[in-house]
Amino acid sequence: MWSFEQPLLLGMLLLLPPAIYLVHFRPGRGGMLRAPLDRWAGAPLARSAAARVLAIAARAPFWLAAALVMVAAAGPARVRPDEVYLNRGLDLMIALDESPSMAASDLDGQRRLDAAVHVIRGFVAGRANDAIGLVSFSDRAVLRVPKTTDRAALHAALDGMDVMSLGDATAIGTGIAVALLHLQDSMAPGRVIVLLTDGDNNAGELTPEAAAALAAARGVRIYTVGIGGAGDAEIVITDPRTGLTQRGRYHGRYDPALLERVARITGGRSFAAAEPAALTAVFREIDTLERIDRRTRVQVSRQPRHRALLLAALCVLLLDVALRRVVLAELF
Repeated sequence: MWSFEQPLLLGMLLLLPPAIYLVHFRPGRGGMLRAPLDRWAGAPLARSAAARVLAIAARAPFWLAAALVMVAAAGPARVRPDEVYLNRGLDLMIALDESPSMAASDLDGQRRLDAAVHVIRGFVAGRANDAIGLVSFSDRAVLRVPKTTDRAALHAALDGMDVMSLGDATAIGTGIAVALLHLQDSMAPGRVIVLLTDGDNNAGELTPEAAAALAAARGVRIYTVGIGGAGDAEIVITDPRTGLTQRGRYHGRYDPALLERVARITGGRSFAAAEPAALTAVFREIDTLERIDRRTRVQVSRQPRHRALLLAALCVLLLDVALRRVVLAELF
């Protein structure tokens, strides 16, 4: 949105039409085209409409520059209202499975990992005041992004995820533990872990139930999301170490009872998502469950734009000089 500090000064623009009339159109004004017309090829221009049009066209940049200076004098500025949060949001960690089975394409033709990343991006975009981090796990778990409000960094990390970068097993307990580690110093009014997996726990030294007990002791809720169906699914896996691609059919499923126990221990909830619409609905439900009252105020920032207009006016004036000296060979 644009505004002017001195909007009444825009009234000076009304002076331009009379000024142009007095200089170029008023009968008996005594003005004449001073350009040496004999330098033009062909018959000389008569002192008629053609000469007058040429004179006006040559001075058009001057009048444009005058208009720009008048607008700049009015103090133009770009005004942007920004919403400022007065209280802190939640601290939230997303623990995302990237084991090989997440390459199964049983969510309307999408890989499970790709469908999860797409929905997580939308979930993150709707929680502007929350600090959100990302952990991925397979054989082991790593922190991809610490909890942050920098959505660009989080989206970049999500886009860079792929299966088998951390091995070929599923260490759910380790994934929870690493996410919990990065919430232990949080002073937020609420701390949450959202765990997405499509497999059973088959790696790691810490069981999911033990990790959930640690989370409950620290007041951290865990929401578990089991992704994928129970039937066979086409799967294509490229080993990042060798570049070898394997194709086949995958048959396997997460353990719903395990995910239910993990969520119940911490006071969270467990969800199942066998299709993209269900996965979207799950995150919408989590978004509703984990909300706090937000106090905000609107802060208006102003970015002056008069310098750009004055610079443009200077450039147009230089064009005016060039037209009169070079094109019309006018002498000063």
